[in-house]
Amino acid sequence: MDLTGIHGALSFSFMLYMILAAGWILAAAVRPGGRPSTPESSPTEAMLQPPGGPAEVADRGSPPAAPRGSHVSSSTWGILVIGELLALAQVVIGLVLSFGGASPGRSVHWLYGATAVLTLPGYYAISRGRDDRTASFIYAGLCAFLVFIGYRAGVTGI
Repeated sequence: MDLTGIHGALSFSFMLYMILAAGWILAAAVRPGGRPSTPESSPTEAMLQPPGGPAEVADRGSPPAAPRGSHVSSSTWGILVIGELLALAQVVIGLVLSFGGASPGRSVHWLYGATAVLTLPGYYAISRGRDDRTASFIYAGLCAFLVFIGYRAGVTGI
């Protein structure tokens, strides 16, 4: 497979990955919070409670657990980084192709590539690393937007 084929296959992979990333991030954002862990919940949970119960643990100064779906998790950050690395790989291969004499079908292809690379870090910088539930929804929307950008880049690159 030549570099043009790799560039095209990586573009398709990027779009599929961003579809999955958008779904994963959206599912994590809308997931309801965890139920409180009380001894009455189940016999197994009662055995797992620390001596003195949850109130004593809270008095020791340990922070309360954040409910699920309340922030951008570390797995979400990892998903976003991998997506960004896929976009950067696309750009590197595109630049190698360009320096080798190949050019995209339309010059707007370069704009789509720049948008794909700058969208996620751009929002991270503008939001100053915000990681609340709203940011999760925005990152899911940006991943869906990047699917469209990847498609358009593929169409203009032919």
